[in-house]
Order: sequence, then C-alpha cells, then structure tokens
Amino acid sequence: LYAGPCRPFTPDPTSVFALHDDFDTLDTTTRWDLNGPAVVEDGVLLMDAVGSLISRVHYPEGFGIQFKARATDGDVEFWGGFQRAGDHVDQPPYVLWIERTPWPDQVFAECHLRGESMWVGDRYPRDDQWHTYRVERFLDHTDFYRDGEFMIRYDHRDWSDPLQARLHVDDDPPAVY
Repeated sequence: LYAGPCRPFTPDPTSVFALHDDFDTLDTTTRWDLNGPAVVEDGVLLMDAVGSLISRVHYPEGFGIQFKARATDGDVEFWGGFQRAGDHVDQPPYVLWIERTPWPDQVFAECHLRGESMWVGDRYPRDDQWHTYRVERFLDHTDFYRDGEFMIRYDHRDWSDPLQARLHVDDDPPAVY
C-alpha cells in the first residue's frame, strides 16, 4: 500500500502497489471509506476534527502500508497503519504508528491483537516536519519503519485476520497525510 505525497520509484505505482493514492482527489467510491471531514489540496489529505479514512479492501498478513504525515499542532492525535476490518471503531486488532495520550507529542509503534495486551514501541519526539511511516505485517511479527529506517519489530502469535488500511485524526486542529 502506498499513500501520500511521496513518490515511488516506478513510473506506474498502480502496477506495484495493491493500493496507491497520491490524493489528487479523494476517491470514496472504490478506494476509501471516509468518516468525518477531510479535503484534498495539492496532493495532500487534510483531516480535521475527528475523522478516519479506511480502505475499502481488507489486507491479510504479508502486506505493508507506507504513508507520509505531519501534525500541524501539538494538540492533535493521529495514527496510521492497519486496523480492524469492517468499521471505523477504535478497537483492536491493530498495528500502527500513533501519537496520542498518555504520551502527547511523541509518536510510537503500537500493536494490539484480540485477547492480548497492548504493546508499545519506543517513542520518538513529534515535530512539525513530514515523516514517512511504514508498517509491514507478517504472520508472526510486524516491522515498523520511520523515514526509511527500520525502528523495531514486534513478535506476536500467528495472526492472519484481514485488516483495513487506516489514517485517523482524533482532535482539532488538523493532521495532514
């Protein structure tokens, strides 16, 4: 999966990625389901207040998601990665990059599978710069990358539930993807 204003290394990213979106427009018919306010301006998705964007396709293990994001204010909570399929509810299972309480102004990897305790990776200071986040999900582990650098691996039980790609903001002012 590929989302955001960064450019892949191929002239036709749709021939490589199961889902690619430069956000020239917001396709809520075939690619995404939107819950809450969002607009697209100059290839940037701007999500305001409380909103989430989930893929219409569900992805099993063996897929990854990469997105660029920045929060435009210290009060916003945002996350992106894979989350439960079928709705916009903020419940497990999920594997994602997130910024939220209890560690405001820090971004971290988080994994929460059904029936297991939540796992939280190392925390990184949040700033107002664009960062590229990637989550690669496998049957028995999930790898997390930030700005192209491998950050941490979470080893978990075998888990193949299909999940949806998700970009989410949970506060005002906006976050941008």
